[in-house]
Amino acid sequence: MKYSILIIMSLWVVACSAHDDHYYSLHPDALQQALKKCPEQQPSQISCAQLKDVADRVNALAYELRLNPQDFGKQILVLQQTVAKQESVLQQQVNQPALTAELDKNRQQLKDRLAIVKWLESPES
Repeated sequence: MKYSILIIMSLWVVACSAHDDHYYSLHPDALQQALKKCPEQQPSQISCAQLKDVADRVNALAYELRLNPQDFGKQILVLQQTVAKQESVLQQQVNQPALTAELDKNRQQLKDRLAIVKWLESPES
């Protein structure tokens, strides 16, 4: 009983958590809905101006995908290879703050690109 209450409470917290720019960059549908509601109903963790900046980035990636899908896919593959190499180096040489920052940036770019592919190219869309 204790565990089921704990699980339900955890799910409730996650479901009700505020969304930031990272969330909206990975969920373009939610981004569209939030933009429609701005500025009358502004999200709590992000301003409408920040939301517009996220939308501009998402739209640029969507345009890039529509313009040249093959090149977009190649860039995803390059990012995947780069992330794998950087992770391998970090496993061997742990204390590399510059490499860790670059790895985080590349992971974010990869997530953003994959979110656009999922949004625009998946059968559910």
